[in-house]
Amino acid sequence: MKKFFLLACAAVLIASCGERKAVLTAELSGMQANDTVLVSYKRQTDTLAAPNGAFTYEFTDSVAGLVSFYRLPKRNPDGSMQAFNMRPISVLMQPNTPVTVKGSFDEYEVTGNDFYKEFNTIAVLKETNQKQADLQKRIISLQKSGQLNDSMEVIQKEYKTLDSMYQTGIKDYVTAHPESDVALFLLYYFRPECGTELYDKFSDQVKNGALKNRYKEVSDRYESIIAKKKAAEFIQERKPAPDFTLKALDGKDFTLSSLKGKYVVLDFWGSWCGWCIKGIPEMKKMYTKYKNKLEVVGIDCGDTEEKWKEAVAKYELPWTNVINGTEEGKDLTVTYNISGFPTKLVIDPEGNIAKIVIGEDPAFYETIDGFMK
Repeated sequence: MKKFFLLACAAVLIASCGERKAVLTAELSGMQANDTVLVSYKRQTDTLAAPNGAFTYEFTDSVAGLVSFYRLPKRNPDGSMQAFNMRPISVLMQPNTPVTVKGSFDEYEVTGNDFYKEFNTIAVLKETNQKQADLQKRIISLQKSGQLNDSMEVIQKEYKTLDSMYQTGIKDYVTAHPESDVALFLLYYFRPECGTELYDKFSDQVKNGALKNRYKEVSDRYESIIAKKKAAEFIQERKPAPDFTLKALDGKDFTLSSLKGKYVVLDFWGSWCGWCIKGIPEMKKMYTKYKNKLEVVGIDCGDTEEKWKEAVAKYELPWTNVINGTEEGKDLTVTYNISGFPTKLVIDPEGNIAKIVIGEDPAFYETIDGFMK
């Protein structure tokens, strides 16, 4: 269920050194004198003092970016963590555009520029957010009273109704405002299902304007979704496995078809994936047992080349290792319609897909035992 919790961007003075500062000023209730907030931007984090919920944040990037603020949890006297809202305040920040955030982490409003003047007029976001907040309060109440299980069917129906309202509202707004940066932001931040129909309908002014970097992310995302849907027609058991060439650890090209004539396991993984790492010992046992009959090709996804090589060395992966997505047009997660990690595909000696297993599943190893008989 998509949620309405969003915030804005800020910018103030052009410093003498040429930096274009954007300043966000926050006044949030429900916080204490010694509270702090965690700030996340471009996978980097920092902390800010937020005495009684007051803080400012300076943004110096030259293009618009999404910054998220998290309230750090406090401990009770007995050492347990206090209950608090895990949702962040997410802020689209733009150079030279000051904004103010007022309210609380549960309910707040961003003001101060034309972008948010327009954003705040989108009633469906406020309405679905309020209805969802009310529903969450009911869930907590039912859980405390021990009646939650009996009410789950009704709650699920209400969630579906809210999601339908959200999807319709976003689609209607984006369709009616192809010239609006706010409409683009709705597809960028809220990621509605209707985006595949609408992402390329924006005006040239939006595509090349202040949020042009965000437009590229939106178009890349929805083009990938469309490509994966097409790939799903071909990535099925008993159909040919698409050939590919990627760089191996030694820098040389590895081509899947070079292994034709033997069983191959394509293992889509990443060092950031906990279940991928957890499954490595069983994979090693399987490989040791059958390495004369099959080959494993570890396809690292989502890592830098440096982290990929470090992970291969750290976990002593003995099979063929290649890295995905380092070259234009060679994203195998699209080609192979990968929707979760780890995903393992067994390719038979004729080059056809024999089995697809998503997640770390013991049934995978039983399948391999069956093929190796």
